[in-house]
Amino acid sequence: MSTSWRTLPMACLASAIASFICPIASMAAEAGGEKSKAATNNQDMNSMRVYVVPMRGQVGTDIVPRIYEEVVEDIKEQKPDIVIFELESSDERNVFDDSYQDIFEGEMFDQRQEQSSLAAISEMADLRIMFDDEIPSDVRQVLWVHDAVGVSAALGMSWCDFYMTPDAGIGKMGAAVMRARGAAGDANVEAKFGQASYQDLVRIISYGDCDPRNPTRDKLINAMAMPELSLSVFMNGREYLMGNHEKYDTVLDDNDEQESRLSARICDDFCISDGTADSIEDLMVLLGERQFVLVEGKASEIVNEHHEGWRAAFARAKEKWKQYQKWLGRAQGRNFRSSIGKAEKALKSVRALVVKYPEVARRTGLSRDRIDILLLEIEEMKRSGRGRPGGGGGGGGPRGPAGS
Repeated sequence: MSTSWRTLPMACLASAIASFICPIASMAAEAGGEKSKAATNNQDMNSMRVYVVPMRGQVGTDIVPRIYEEVVEDIKEQKPDIVIFELESSDERNVFDDSYQDIFEGEMFDQRQEQSSLAAISEMADLRIMFDDEIPSDVRQVLWVHDAVGVSAALGMSWCDFYMTPDAGIGKMGAAVMRARGAAGDANVEAKFGQASYQDLVRIISYGDCDPRNPTRDKLINAMAMPELSLSVFMNGREYLMGNHEKYDTVLDDNDEQESRLSARICDDFCISDGTADSIEDLMVLLGERQFVLVEGKASEIVNEHHEGWRAAFARAKEKWKQYQKWLGRAQGRNFRSSIGKAEKALKSVRALVVKYPEVARRTGLSRDRIDILLLEIEEMKRSGRGRPGGGGGGGGPRGPAGS
């Protein structure tokens, strides 16, 4: 017997309608979801793939070629359209809580000398060459400077696509030049030594010499590397013209005791940089790419692991060095065998850390060769059964720059 829709109770009627409509609504939702997913996938396919590479901290310890070799391999695997290098490195901010120190000697180094020795200009050149040679030529490389003060300014000037954050600064890269001059020991050869160091910086910066090259760019580099040179500028249309004097319209540096340091605003105003961006979104707009997707690469993980690893090793090396000194000082009388063994164990721990993290050697001044000499001294003491005269702790040897 059939039942008319009109004779059904309202509850039953609602249930019947729902059973008819819900499958249709579900089918429509699924179709809409598939359409939305397809649209999203299509948008991602049409978006620029952007890979961000952080370069943070101290050149020569935090920023070293060996960790970026792995990053470059990941870039090749991910195949992005654009690689953005985020550079944040400043010698004006000490990235450690302690002062610069060579723990082998237990003495403080002159800060300018130490910053220069940590710079590892040759490693910085290797890094820039690697990026240029190993990253595929169809991948656009962009530098986004958050800070490049000190030797890192050479990296900051070595990309054609060069942008800055509003609070960024760039310059003061002459520590290596000044140290080279000071090492000459003779006024007659001081200029030659300084010029050789300057040319090392120029070789890195030359990667940023792009068409059309500004004819007065050399004046800017001179002032950033040599404190005795001043810097002034005037604009000729959209092109800046600079001189190492104070004769042009705007004087940017009239201090003859320190190198030039330029703000992001000045670099933007005088077209030294390509623009200023506060966020990755702003940067992509300046690059003319409003539609983009960030590639989830390994760069941040690789860089963070290195930072945490070598700094933890550095702290452990300092602690083990103190233990070595303590037990060596106690290696006398009836405690000799026990104490000398503990001193040797602590020193071998330091050696292992130095071997694993070359940055520890550069930071502390404890090279493998220096440690091996001390281990040989311990072996000799063990054979003779006598500690050092006076029971002093470890140290001695000629003082040299950190990492020598």
